[in-house]
Amino acid sequence: MLALLALAVLAPTQRIGLALNVPQGGGADAFIGAMRQQIRLGLDGNALSLKWDEFETQNGKPLDDGLGAATLMGQKVLLTIATIDTVHRRLPADLATTKWDDPKMERRFDKFLETIAPKLRDNVQWVSLGNEVNLYLASHADETAGYLKFLAHERDTLHQLIPNMAVGVTVTDGDGIKAPELVKTLQAGMDVVVFTFYPLNGMQVLPPTDVPQHFRFMTGIAQDRPLLL
Repeated sequence: MLALLALAVLAPTQRIGLALNVPQGGGADAFIGAMRQQIRLGLDGNALSLKWDEFETQNGKPLDDGLGAATLMGQKVLLTIATIDTVHRRLPADLATTKWDDPKMERRFDKFLETIAPKLRDNVQWVSLGNEVNLYLASHADETAGYLKFLAHERDTLHQLIPNMAVGVTVTDGDGIKAPELVKTLQAGMDVVVFTFYPLNGMQVLPPTDVPQHFRFMTGIAQDRPLLL
């Protein structure tokens, strides 16, 4: 299960969360059971993932369900909107080949954010505009400049819609250490820094003595901004 750990680098606030462990096709009973587990553990953070293409075809139901559960459990939420999801673009079918900085792309995503913004105001504290985007951009370098422009535009759009929203974009720790400049570029101007952290070298678990350097890297990128894992 995916752990969510929010570390405020220069502040005492920490939130601990655990993604809802609901098997594919598990139904309402499995969903309620996963919520009970979180309540028993006293978790005050939650992570939700929303893929732009799926939202349009599912009429927003997964977002409504996830936010409803977090509200019931009194949790603050990190919402990841996967415009990029690790190695894939997650775009509506009619935008599949559109450039990131095309005005059509920006207008469509602006409209998407306008649609979901009223749902986010109560318990979403952080929004990430892509998941592990450095992996995709490392192999699609020609898209980097356009994506950075898109990212900055949508961060500003969210700030206009929800002035106090902390906006970021998710990158990977392991590949980030190997190619830190791309990570630094992506995190420039973000309100919050979001990493996925798998303490692995290939398929081998890292020795505990190697872990501190990864945290030094991530906190170094974050500086005085909140760091979410």
